Amino acid sequence: MTTQIGGDTQNTEDPDLGSLPANAQLVQLADDLKVYTTSEGEARYIYNEIWADGCYDGAEIPDNPFIVDVGANIGLFTIYMRRKYPLARVLAFEPAPANFLLMRQNLKLANVRTSAPGVVGGVESHPKALGAEDGRARLRYYPNLPGNSTLRPEDKEPLRAALQESMTEEFAAACFDVYETVDVRVCTLQSILECREIKRIDLVKIDVEGAELAVLQGIGTLWNRVRNIMVETMESTGVREEIEALLKEKGFAIKKKSADGLTVIHAYRKNEGKIAADPGGCFNLG
Repeated sequence: MTTQIGGDTQNTEDPDLGSLPANAQLVQLADDLKVYTTSEGEARYIYNEIWADGCYDGAEIPDNPFIVDVGANIGLFTIYMRRKYPLARVLAFEPAPANFLLMRQNLKLANVRTSAPGVVGGVESHPKALGAEDGRARLRYYPNLPGNSTLRPEDKEPLRAALQESMTEEFAAACFDVYETVDVRVCTLQSILECREIKRIDLVKIDVEGAELAVLQGIGTLWNRVRNIMVETMESTGVREEIEALLKEKGFAIKKKSADGLTVIHAYRKNEGKIAADPGGCFNLG
């Protein structure tokens, strides 16, 4: 792995295990949930999005689902799904080294067991990005706004401009002008899953800050195994319609909700894994 800060480049190994970031802090998000994060405000925002707003609720999945978390960040969605579905098996992918280490620590704090042979359920985590093809890519990691770390930094310009207008130039600069460039491994979902004995993927959650279409393209020949997909996309990237067209082409029906420049798309198989009558949260559209 190559980390670039300013003009200096240094090689490191994949962040399998190591010390937490120097600016990590332990934050109490709820009576029964503490997490390590480098941005308390962002962690609380994501927690509210998942727990309070139920943004990823609404998919009809079995009690022992197979779930893929693409863009796992510090692990909040994975923790939520494992608590909601104790028998769930989750594959979690997070390419940013700092976020990956925080996720691993947060899974331990939440008593979420890792997957192992002969064990029902569990979480298997990978320090990788998912994309349209196997290879490597350059990830821009924002230490002050880590959930916005991206393979497509140009997509962050509208958000930076909005923060500058609504807050201050200094705040926007702290969020987006302070960054590290990290060389990360990219795999396709097909390459990860085709050698596994997994016949049904109950839910794929995608929150990858502009690379959503590439992740979907990387499903390759395995589309018929997927029952539900939850995709968060930024309207400013201009790819939502292309994403929806691809999902419909692959036989999915679509439900969506937009707010604050973001759209969460729930794609589901008709008559199978479809939206409940009143799912609540982001998909309670009336």
